[in-house]
Amino acid sequence: MSTTRLRVFLDRLGWPPERLAREINRRCGEGTISPKAPYHWLKGAYPRRQIPCAVAEILSEHLRERIDVSVIWPDGLAEAAAPSVAEPEPVPQSVAYDTSDYTPVVRDSCGSLTMAREVAATNTDESTFQQLDLELLAIGQSYAHVPPVSLMHRATLLRDRVAELLRGQQRPNQRVRLLAMAAQSCAVMGWMASDLDERKAAQNHLTAAWDLADLSGQAGARRWVRTAQSRVAYAMGHMVESAEMAADGLTHPSENSDAMLLLQRAMALAAAKMPGEAERALAAWRSLRPVAPGPAAHPMTEPPPDVQACMAGTALVLLGQASDALDELNRALELFDASPPGKRFLSVEMLAHIQLARCHAALGHPDLAAAVLARVLERDEDELTVIQRTALADARAEVSRVIRAPRQTGALAGRMAGTAT
Repeated sequence: MSTTRLRVFLDRLGWPPERLAREINRRCGEGTISPKAPYHWLKGAYPRRQIPCAVAEILSEHLRERIDVSVIWPDGLAEAAAPSVAEPEPVPQSVAYDTSDYTPVVRDSCGSLTMAREVAATNTDESTFQQLDLELLAIGQSYAHVPPVSLMHRATLLRDRVAELLRGQQRPNQRVRLLAMAAQSCAVMGWMASDLDERKAAQNHLTAAWDLADLSGQAGARRWVRTAQSRVAYAMGHMVESAEMAADGLTHPSENSDAMLLLQRAMALAAAKMPGEAERALAAWRSLRPVAPGPAAHPMTEPPPDVQACMAGTALVLLGQASDALDELNRALELFDASPPGKRFLSVEMLAHIQLARCHAALGHPDLAAAVLARVLERDEDELTVIQRTALADARAEVSRVIRAPRQTGALAGRMAGTAT
């Protein structure tokens, strides 16, 4: 009877037995039961001491209805008296065994068993990691079309959840994975803070992210953080530092494509007036085998083709290669238009048009430059990221210099003159 009743309640909550164990340990103290203890109860065992009451309280709280112990285990007392089905007593963490009748050598051996048991205890499982990975991916995908201010709270909740897990106990390989996840969550928050022009906050997040990545010892985590650091340094106008961070990121092996780091390096070097090295970075990017990122690829580290084309076009604009830049930027917009609406990176459309205006200005096409820029100026500048605002200011200045037809573009010229920075 107890097996059926308990399983019904767990099924109603959609919980695996390990989740019930975690809730009990959270309520009664870490190490109260093992993660596998609920499996014994589902097979007919009756929990020890205060555990039945804790289970009843937890189920009542989460199901929002009063559930008594007798409802879960109608024959509980009888089951508790039956040694054949009683759950084995776990080894307490403080005093592992009654060693009064043992020799010193045996007592020492019990200490080894206790140590192994404590190290094996964990507050995480594979489903926990899957949930964390999915949330990190979902935040990155939402960032394609949701302003950073709207997602910062969600990213904070993810970071805090990982921090809470790290305060518990995990197996060594699980702790490494949690540290890598902590580094990634802080890197995402630094990226968002930079887009909100919160420079000190961005630096704090990214410093913490690098320390956590270093603690994890994972090359993938270090590469993740270097990608964010390079992008934030670029937004702040620290172009040489941005290029250096991208170069260091490329030294950490990863399953991810090198595209993001190579393009970030190319843009930074071009902005820093280092054309030779920028050209080499672009050449390395062009030599990559074109592979569309898979569904599990995080867009902040593995950008889709339209984002890559926009970044390449931006680097070419900064290198003064307007004709080649036009090709890449138009390709970016074509890929953007071909993408499903829910998968589009809105920043691509904005940045591509800004850079297209600069290309037309450089090629001596003031009317085209003004017309393209007019589409951008319809947007509220408060909605733009730091990178977008900087690029827009440059485009305004360049288009203003080449306007020669007041009859056709006078209104735009007047608008730019009143708002240029």
